[in-house]
Amino acid sequence: MFVWTLAFLAGCCSILFIPSLSFDVIIFSTLCVMLAALGLSITVFSILSDRPSAFKTKLLTLGGLCLGIVWTSSNAYWQLQRQIPEPLNNQAHIIDAEVIGLPAIYPEYCQFTAQIQQANEVTLLGRVLRLKFYQSECPFELGEVWQMQIKLKPIHGPINMAGFDLERFYFEQGIDGRGYVRDDFLELKSQATNPIHQFRQTTRDHLNHLNNAGIFQALLIGEKSSITQPQKELLLFFKRPMDSRL
Repeated sequence: MFVWTLAFLAGCCSILFIPSLSFDVIIFSTLCVMLAALGLSITVFSILSDRPSAFKTKLLTLGGLCLGIVWTSSNAYWQLQRQIPEPLNNQAHIIDAEVIGLPAIYPEYCQFTAQIQQANEVTLLGRVLRLKFYQSECPFELGEVWQMQIKLKPIHGPINMAGFDLERFYFEQGIDGRGYVRDDFLELKSQATNPIHQFRQTTRDHLNHLNNAGIFQALLIGEKSSITQPQKELLLFFKRPMDSRL
């Protein structure tokens, strides 16, 4: 099965060479079912068959490759389908959402990740959003549930091949939409009850007054948003090989 595993991983990597997944859901589902059936049948046949080992290796390779393509493509496709549809963008919505990531605090605003629990639109239920709150103080803490009014925006980055790929970043993070919170409708529904969330939030708050707070937060709780740009450049400098530093 080692050969099958390698072939499966190679099939998973095929997503890097697929230019687009903008298929109709029926067409895509049909293709995935056919390819999955082919991969499963070939894999089972190769295991149960008494053919020569070289022939079985080829069958296992083909079966694992087919299933790897189906696994990665289907996950990527449904992740794209979860993104907020265009009719709901550029509109205001009232939602109840749980803060599922430590807020990143900046001088003019804070930014956090939240998962919708209740909404005026059924389509939004369960979606994960990246939200900004344009105030000098951030009231949100990890694990809290807030009722808020938000304005959604499409996930579009700048058209610059050399710049930061915002759409790819949101896709990798499993974020379905973005927007900002209006401060005229904001109400705390419940405090954090998860002990891990409470620990991470308390630890971050206690480390905030230290000079190298961002470094300590990254090491202790995996929160990297407070690392300053000079600190990032210094860490990159020490990451380089010794010869390139001279």
